[in-house]
Amino acid sequence: MEENSQSSNKQQLPLHELRLASLPKQQQIKVITRFWERMTQLYGHRFHSAWGSCANDNGTITDTADLWLQGLGKFSMDEIKNGITRLIEKGMEWPPTLPEFMHLCKPERLAPYHKMAKQLPPPEVDHAVAIAELRKIRALINARRAA
Repeated sequence: MEENSQSSNKQQLPLHELRLASLPKQQQIKVITRFWERMTQLYGHRFHSAWGSCANDNGTITDTADLWLQGLGKFSMDEIKNGITRLIEKGMEWPPTLPEFMHLCKPERLAPYHKMAKQLPPPEVDHAVAIAELRKIRALINARRAA
């Protein structure tokens, strides 16, 4: 029994690395409420006009906030923070849609052709062979000129 609890402790990720959907429901609601507040701070009435309030009069989250919660559920807290940072960096004047924000949360991946290739080692050069080959080339060039 003690071994089992130790192995589960080793597998636990820090809170910021956990997926939003893996958190307890009350914590998810706190996160989406804080997200709503942050977006309202960034966009003011534009965000509120587009997406409404986060909570109903009875204190439960709205259907729209719940939809955002479901959409952002597959992202970690760090990825959501990065999405907000990228949103600010892009200078978007209007609040994003859920799919737009989800795209901002995804880590940027470079296409394979943008990755640096490993540097090849310099070729081994035998200077005597190089000089001999250059002499052959010069002889061929001079033979053509003479012809």
